[in-house]
Amino acid sequence: MTFPLLGQICGGNGDGGILWAKIAVFVLALFFFVIAASLYMNADMGLSPYDGLAFIISHRLKKIPIAVSRIAYDLSAVLIGILFSIGSGISIRTALIGSVAMSLTLGPAIQIVGKFVNGKLLRIQK
Repeated sequence: MTFPLLGQICGGNGDGGILWAKIAVFVLALFFFVIAASLYMNADMGLSPYDGLAFIISHRLKKIPIAVSRIAYDLSAVLIGILFSIGSGISIRTALIGSVAMSLTLGPAIQIVGKFVNGKLLRIQK
C-alpha cells in the first residue's frame, strides 16, 4: 500500500516516507483515537461489551482503578492475539507495536478524560 501524499510531505518516494514521519503520524493518530474513545466511554450512553467489561471489573473490585483494569484487560487481549499468531505462523510484528501502545494508553486516558469531563465540563462529582 502506498501513501503518495504522505510521501510528498515527508520527502519520501511514496512508500510512507521517512521513519520519523511514520512515527509522528502514529503518535498523533494514537493520541486522537485514545481521546475520542475516552470521550465515548465516559459519555454514559452505553458501551460495547468489550469496553464495558473493564468498567464492570473496576466497579466490582473497588480497589482496582479503571486504568489498571483496562490495561490488564487490553494486554490480555493482545496476549491472546500473540498466542494465536504463533500458533498460525502469521507474523504480527508491525501490529504488535500499535496494540501494546493502545493497551498501555487507553486505560489511563479513560480515567483522566473522565475526571476532566465529569469534574470540569459537566461539574459531576463521582
